[in-house]
Amino acid sequence: MRRFYEAARNAGLRADNPAVGVKSPRVRQATEDFKYLCDDQLAQFLAAIPDPDQGTGPEKVKRLRNLLVIPQSRGRA
Repeated sequence: MRRFYEAARNAGLRADNPAVGVKSPRVRQATEDFKYLCDDQLAQFLAAIPDPDQGTGPEKVKRLRNLLVIPQSRGRA
């Protein structure tokens, strides 16, 4: 939020940054606490996204966007 309001101030959309001085929470989690999809679940998830080449106009753009927001790398640490 701080950066959002700072960008708005820099663009002349706001005269001030109401988030100045707000501190980020310090939440620490171990890497092993994060859950990942197994290979089968990932394949099902990706298969649910319609093929962009089958859409046109705004629908094609929407399908491409959906693919872009999902990392295609399957590498895990």
